Amino acid sequence: MSSGAIKVLQTERPRKLLQQDSEVFLVSALRRQRSFAGVVDSFHSSGVRELNASFHHKPANLDKRQERFYTPNMKHPPKPDEIERRLITGLREKGYKLTPQRREIINILSNDTAHPGAMDILKKVRNKAPQISLSTVYYTLDILKNEGLIHELEFYDRDNRYDINISNHINLICKKCGKIEDFPGEVPLSFTAVKEKTDFQPVGIRFEYYGYCKACGIRKKR
Repeated sequence: MSSGAIKVLQTERPRKLLQQDSEVFLVSALRRQRSFAGVVDSFHSSGVRELNASFHHKPANLDKRQERFYTPNMKHPPKPDEIERRLITGLREKGYKLTPQRREIINILSNDTAHPGAMDILKKVRNKAPQISLSTVYYTLDILKNEGLIHELEFYDRDNRYDINISNHINLICKKCGKIEDFPGEVPLSFTAVKEKTDFQPVGIRFEYYGYCKACGIRKKR
């Protein structure tokens, strides 16, 4: 990692970085640098932003066994125990070991609809597994993401977040507190509609509305 990138991070969040140990600093810095390079705004209209670099979609490489765990819409969001079962089954079918630490990470993801970041997950996991490292958390999250079991939401100006809802849906993101909520409705455009009008074959989408959550909106008016 270049010295310039480190200086940017130190200037941006000096107090927070001073409180982190060396491992947290190095891993977080590398991930943030990757986000700067990987996230590209390709569509921004009427408050909607579509980010192509971090696809929020049904992965194209799902096999028949994983296919049954995919939720096509948000009309009936799965319950925490259903999500946990989906993640555990998905890892088992791919031959991954389910260590106690991985089970704790999966349990936290399954019960957290706030789209937690790696640091949020680490803090909660350490309540039951004090020796777990940040690199272990990231490694497990990468496995889940690469197998199409969760989505990683990449940002250039904040920590990446993780979404257990792998259906195509809209995220509502608060610009003040960073809260992320799932909007229970259909996405504005379907893959079929785009292809029929443009002959462009979409493989992924990520829709986001930016604004202020209810709590921050009330405080903003005062």
